[in-house]
Amino acid sequence: MRAIIDIMGQRFGRLLVMEPAGMDSNRAMTWRVRCDCGTEFITRGKALRYGSPKSCGCWKPRVDQRRKEHA
Repeated sequence: MRAIIDIMGQRFGRLLVMEPAGMDSNRAMTWRVRCDCGTEFITRGKALRYGSPKSCGCWKPRVDQRRKEHA
């Protein structure tokens, strides 16, 4: 059995890890996270540690809009 890496309370981009959410169907540890915009969702801990996702998706449209304005 793999050791569980405790990432509770840590920030990854705009996401704050709130609490463990259990194991998914592939026995990977999942965590409940809250984005800076207030949206909560569950994602794998490994995905957070390796840099994806950085937000719930609320941030990307703003970045895309700024690129269009400055192009």
